[in-house]
Amino acid sequence: MVTDQEFERYQIRALQKALDIMDCFTPKTPELTLTDLQKRLDMDKTNIYRILVNLEYRGILRRNPETGKFRLSLQMLRYSQASLAKYEIRDIAKPFLQELSKLTGETVVINTVQGLSGICIERINSENILRITAQLGQSVPLLRGASGKVLAAYLEIDKLRAVYEKERPQLTASFGQLQAELQKIRTEGYAISYEEIDPGTFGVSFPIFCASGEVRENLSVMAPMFRCNQQQVKRLLGLTQQYAMMISHARGYLK
Repeated sequence: MVTDQEFERYQIRALQKALDIMDCFTPKTPELTLTDLQKRLDMDKTNIYRILVNLEYRGILRRNPETGKFRLSLQMLRYSQASLAKYEIRDIAKPFLQELSKLTGETVVINTVQGLSGICIERINSENILRITAQLGQSVPLLRGASGKVLAAYLEIDKLRAVYEKERPQLTASFGQLQAELQKIRTEGYAISYEEIDPGTFGVSFPIFCASGEVRENLSVMAPMFRCNQQQVKRLLGLTQQYAMMISHARGYLK
């Protein structure tokens, strides 16, 4: 992991600005104008446009000829596929995810840590008409929601502090309070959350262990709140724990 000192020494400010622009594009804001980007970023409009032109020329952004709005191009799918290709856990876990989704009737997800966020590397979306859906490559916070918190519970303290600083504007708990909550999650072996990120949703999550005993991914089940009752939560906890351990054992974890 790059240290703060290395970053200060080697950072390329123009590249950082380009990445800041790319970070503005999300599933909720897939298209943005130059003015939209200027409102989100503390940058001169001319500098933003110069970067946009370069990103468009390289095929990373695409401009709508009718509206003039920019969006990430399909070139990003190639980068995404290249990134996900190294996660052999996807091949190992897929049959288990399919079984778990059928048993629960809900959306099943595997996330890992990327930088200071979580990211979805595999998922099976529920076949129910009313359902919660997940997208490959979807970013999730690490200190809100069951899926993120299970991953955060196994982070080293320095990285956890960095995540906390990033997410602090959306948090009400102190760093010490979050540490205590994450320690409880690690002790109990799972996390459960109700509407912590998106209204009308709840989720349960368990760690996935690799052969060395490290936790790099987790298994989560997400469902609408209207299907949430004590019996269903208990059932989801039992099944998710069972399948998280089955995936762990398939990866060589012996405990």
